[in-house]
Amino acid sequence: MGACLGALQPVVAGRLGRSWRPGRHARLALGAAGAVAFGFVVWAVHSLTDQSALLYQGGFFLVAAATSVLVAVSVFHPGALVTRALSWGPLTYVGRISY
Repeated sequence: MGACLGALQPVVAGRLGRSWRPGRHARLALGAAGAVAFGFVVWAVHSLTDQSALLYQGGFFLVAAATSVLVAVSVFHPGALVTRALSWGPLTYVGRISY
């Protein structure tokens, strides 16, 4: 399911067009959605284990959806607090060496 969400993002972005810029309300909504998604992913990483029933009752989908929201916020609202937090030097270093 996560792969489907990841594949859907370029389709949505293509529909919006390269010149689309979010307005004030859209930026607020993106920022809020990014903050909620970030909080959920942090909670999931620290609270869920491979034995957690929640993971097998829709949890994997929720984590994939939250991650997709984070990617969308990073693309469409680069000035968001979440985008700046994910651009923090040590995080980008870990991402670079783990990829």
